[in-house]
Formats: sequence, structure tokens, C-alpha cells
Amino acid sequence: MTKAERVRKNIKESAVNLFGRLGYEKTSVDQIARLARKAKASIYYHFDSKLSIYRDVMEDEFRTLRKSLEDVRERCTEDEAECLSEYLMVRMEEMLKMPIYANYMKDRIVNHTLGEVSRTVRSIRKDFDEWEYRYFRHVGEVGIRKGVFSDRVYPDMFARMLVNILKGLEIQLFVTDDRDALRSTYEAMVEILIYRNPALVVCRQANESQNDKE
Repeated sequence: MTKAERVRKNIKESAVNLFGRLGYEKTSVDQIARLARKAKASIYYHFDSKLSIYRDVMEDEFRTLRKSLEDVRERCTEDEAECLSEYLMVRMEEMLKMPIYANYMKDRIVNHTLGEVSRTVRSIRKDFDEWEYRYFRHVGEVGIRKGVFSDRVYPDMFARMLVNILKGLEIQLFVTDDRDALRSTYEAMVEILIYRNPALVVCRQANESQNDKE
């Protein structure tokens, strides 16, 4: 790692600390510079503005989330029910590790945050939502092909509804202090969604039987 890369990394780590605790509005470039122990001019050498720092560290959070979910998809390819269940649980756990996005969501709920910050977050979020939509549509298409879902399920609508449901649940993730209750209830909801679908249960049992034979 070069000196410039180390400085940039230090600036971003300081920004994550402040944006995660104080939010965008209450964090200043001066504060980031002091925490990073760098001159303010050094901050502006590496970043155009406070907003550009914010965008960079927010993109890092969503990049980490996506990487974790891609790992789930790569190691879980046979059992659709198990794979989707693990995906949804990992999604929740990883989102709980996103302090900057969590602070943004809380601020948006309380103060109805608008303007450049919201536009920045929406553009980052749009990329993730489109990626997730494509995955859920794929799940729907494979589920229909394997008989897991009936022909009443339209893959496009299945994907859109699931994306919107999860986005709605995110609000609860960030306003709830009781994490144990949150995890327990979320897990129960995933079980209801997946394992109480008779077709998914039959499909899972068939996969387990095939694995036993092998």
C-alpha cells in the first residue's frame, strides 16, 4: 500500500467513525481531519467534498453487503429453500453492521432528510436493488421450472414484491434496540415465508433424500 493509499484509508476510517455516530449533517470535514490527524488540505487533496467522502464510505458498506450475499449464492446452489433462507438471514446480519446507512435511515425517518444526501444514497441503493431484483427473479424462474412455485407466481412480480418487503423491514432493523427480539422474530418470519410453503418443503425433502443416497 502506497503512502497516498494509507492516507486515504485513514481518512475513510475516520469518516466511518463520525458518519456512523453523528450522521452526515453533524459531521464536518474539520472533524474528519482532526480524527485522521491530517490537515484539512490533505482531506481535499483526496476527496472533492464531504459528500464525496460520504459516497465513498457508503458504497463500501453496500459493496461489503453484496459480497457477503454473493458468497451465500455461490456456496448454496441446490436447495432453493435453504439458499433463500440463508440469504435472507445473512442480509439482515450484514445490514446490522452498516452504521452509516443505519444512521441515514434513522435521520430520514425523524427529519425526513432530503437533498443531495438522499440523492446520493438513492443512487447507491438503486444499484444494489437492481442486483438483488435480478437474483430474486432468478429464484422465481428456477422455482417455477422445478415445480417449487405454481404457475400463479410471476417471477418479475415475485422479485419486485420481495425487494419492497425487505426494504420496508429495514426500517425496523435500524429503529429497534432489542436485537435479540429482532433476530428471533425475523428468523421466524423467514421460516413462515419459506418452510411453510408445502412445495418448498417437499423440494427440500427430495434434495435431502438425494444427498443421503449419494
